[in-house]
Amino acid sequence: MSKVCFLDIDGVIATNESLYVAMANYYGVPEGKLYRERIHEAFDTSNLPRMMLSGDCWPFSHHAIRQVYRLLRETNCEFVVSSSWRYSDSPEDIRRLEYLFNAKGLHIRLRDVTKRSKEAIRGLEIQEWLDRHPDITTYVILDDEAFDIAQHHPKNLVQSTQQLGFTKPLCDQAIAILNA
Repeated sequence: MSKVCFLDIDGVIATNESLYVAMANYYGVPEGKLYRERIHEAFDTSNLPRMMLSGDCWPFSHHAIRQVYRLLRETNCEFVVSSSWRYSDSPEDIRRLEYLFNAKGLHIRLRDVTKRSKEAIRGLEIQEWLDRHPDITTYVILDDEAFDIAQHHPKNLVQSTQQLGFTKPLCDQAIAILNA
């Protein structure tokens, strides 16, 4: 049985929460109950330089990474990136993504990435990938922006939030889909 997890990055493993932690570290704001508010104060009122993050610099959530490892352990799935972080489906770009993941603490092997379509409808891009890989018996899609995906794959979608990303309850749901 071949199982695949289509993995989005922003809102799944790169979250607002992980950014707040990085900002707290950058500005020297101690973490605590109100650290998010203090970070926003630092952004709004100080003369400190703004923290600039490109996608490659966006930190991954340690909580989400833990759940990705749990998903892998309990399902033995392979990962296909369906995120806007994919440049092309060349082997070099797939290895570049693996290297980036490793640098952020997520040590997984990527099977592939979905091809970009002119329409940029990820639900259709995922379907195109599935059509080319008839060996896949079951799949799950982890994404926070699911409007186009839900139309094409409603039973295989696990939708996260930009704030918290891939949480334990969502991982439970993904495991149930892959192990059904």
